[in-house]
Amino acid sequence: MDSVESDPADNIYFARRVTHIDPAGQDKLRLHAARLKEHPGQVVYLAAYAEDLGSASYELAIANQRIEAVTKLLRNYGVARRQVHPLRRYGVARGRPAPACATTDCRDRKGRVVLSYGPR
Repeated sequence: MDSVESDPADNIYFARRVTHIDPAGQDKLRLHAARLKEHPGQVVYLAAYAEDLGSASYELAIANQRIEAVTKLLRNYGVARRQVHPLRRYGVARGRPAPACATTDCRDRKGRVVLSYGPR
């Protein structure tokens, strides 16, 4: 299967081995921040993923840096600390091998932070 599952609007994508958020990601996070500020009872859970480009510890470090970047930017956009839950940081995929990607586009979408919403 040549896909990375989840809604693209809820994903902040990163170039390979990059931990800063590009302008497209910044725009998405502005929309997420507006949603959270309009709904103070909502929280967002963050799960970070990295590409399979190095050791497990390297991938975990990249995932950590990405989730920290997303958290910081949401806070800079005025989201309350209690609404942001950076819970999970994964190298490639938790407990299972990553699906093989046959295309560059698929590989490029592996490095990401996924935002999902829930009640407090």
